[in-house]
Amino acid sequence: DTNTNSVAIQLSDVHVGTDLFVWLDGVWRQTYDDHLWALEPGDIVHVIGDDTNGHLQCSDGISNLVIWHPDELISATTVAGTQECMRRAVIQQEFGAASDPNMKCVAGNISHEVVQACLTMKDFSHDFCSKALTSVLARQSSSVFALGDLATSDVITSLVHPVLAG
Repeated sequence: DTNTNSVAIQLSDVHVGTDLFVWLDGVWRQTYDDHLWALEPGDIVHVIGDDTNGHLQCSDGISNLVIWHPDELISATTVAGTQECMRRAVIQQEFGAASDPNMKCVAGNISHEVVQACLTMKDFSHDFCSKALTSVLARQSSSVFALGDLATSDVITSLVHPVLAG
């Protein structure tokens, strides 16, 4: 340790084949301690700063930056929501906003998954689309049922009829 309040994380540069030890103090240490679950072996981390012989000190949140999961897009609204409560922003990002489901969102999610399956398999045949829709409806059944009886038939009608019409 550089001091007793620091924690070191070892990062590997897969492109160069070297290791970098990043010492976290202050706000960086607090963030790391509060979110141990967010950083696991194999995760992508970007480090911006000057290292000294394979060591980098991050303490003030201004000089030297550690960016966890830079490959995940986070909206400006989500970032702004962290000012009030960091956990709420993470929960909304992972599980969506805590609001009542609506038919357009559920139907949109289901149709997106069906199209994604067709694109992945490069198969837009009537048979494959029907199978993909059946599979997605089974996985999304809780979302569909949360809409209620009338909305459930609306979702199924809006998705099944176009597929069956071929």
